Amino acid sequence: MFTLHMGGVKWVFLNTNKACEDLLEKRSAIYSSRPEFPMTQDIISKGNRIVLMKYNERWRALRKVLFCDLTFTYYFRLCINF
Repeated sequence: MFTLHMGGVKWVFLNTNKACEDLLEKRSAIYSSRPEFPMTQDIISKGNRIVLMKYNERWRALRKVLFCDLTFTYYFRLCINF
């Protein structure tokens, strides 16, 4: 495993199966989030765009609401078309 700093961003390269499994499967909650884009996340959308949010409790709650809403709308349309 090695890291490279390029353009203010840290890149991590994994070169063994064990390193990949350890970091991407066992510790995925720590490493699987989105990079920060202050201009689009904070200034333009005030942190309210689910597409740009980091994975946290607020993101999970909004995802659950959107999933329920989209699922209900989909099944409601199916019932009307019968």
